[in-house]
Amino acid sequence: MTAGPISAEGAPRAARQGAAAAALRRLQQSYPLGWPPRMKARRLRRDEGDQLRELRLRALADAPRELGRFFDEEAAFPSSYWRAFAEDIQVGDRRVGVVADDGERLVGMVGGDWEEQSGRVHLVALWVEPSSRGKGVGKALVAEVLAWARQRQAQRVELWVVDDAPAAAALYASCGFVETGVHQAVPHSPGQTEKLLVRLT
Repeated sequence: MTAGPISAEGAPRAARQGAAAAALRRLQQSYPLGWPPRMKARRLRRDEGDQLRELRLRALADAPRELGRFFDEEAAFPSSYWRAFAEDIQVGDRRVGVVADDGERLVGMVGGDWEEQSGRVHLVALWVEPSSRGKGVGKALVAEVLAWARQRQAQRVELWVVDDAPAAAALYASCGFVETGVHQAVPHSPGQTEKLLVRLT
């Protein structure tokens, strides 16, 4: 017996999660030669505050222009800050942290912030270690945030990308994001501009 189509709003939560997991498996299978055997994109755990600090500082050192030039400031944050941040992600409903785990250490990250009133999720701070790029890791990280956004029945996912970052723009385009025509000065670098991309969920 077959059932009629069910809207996203009416689909059971477990079914939506199952669909998201299936989509991630298909994504990984599309990179059979490059995807590392033990690599997985997963939610940050509450006991990984110290690992988050190390990952974030590596990201800031590698991509200060894209992530903000705050290395010295964040390097001075105490361990308690990072542990509280990881804990907040677990117990709260307004933020998600996703990491790429290669079985030995964390090699990528992305975050999502939920604005319930506007029905929007903001995708933030995507970064993949240079040695792990070109293997579908960035797509897998974005897929996890998109799945989290669907769980909250968000209407759209938005992000800002600097105008002269073609590789990042191409990654987001491959994940279904489109340009809105909205540009602004990069907050931490007024001489540069960034554009707003959006993906409807």
